[in-house]
Amino acid sequence: MKITTFHASLGALCLAGAAPLAAQVHAGANTYAVTLTGVNPHPATPHEAHHALVKIEKAAMLACGAPEFAIHELRRAVRAGPCWNDAVANTVNRLDDPLLTQAYQARK
Repeated sequence: MKITTFHASLGALCLAGAAPLAAQVHAGANTYAVTLTGVNPHPATPHEAHHALVKIEKAAMLACGAPEFAIHELRRAVRAGPCWNDAVANTVNRLDDPLLTQAYQARK
């Protein structure tokens, strides 16, 4: 199984291919990795691209320090910050898939 790593300013996302989101792992100084599985990096439909983008955004949230159970204010602050924005943008750019890029640009 091939795993690709995508780095952001303070976060990193890894794509693999089987189950949902896994745990955050410390990957170096101010860098964390999140394994994102069960996502098609080259979706066949706009709906699949949207689904993949949602999973990428959730993984970025975790990599940037706001797990799903975090309070709303923390999640909103992380989403507005550079870590989350860079993590999502860098992941979408590195995957270089037209449907995923289109879904990302529609949400900006």
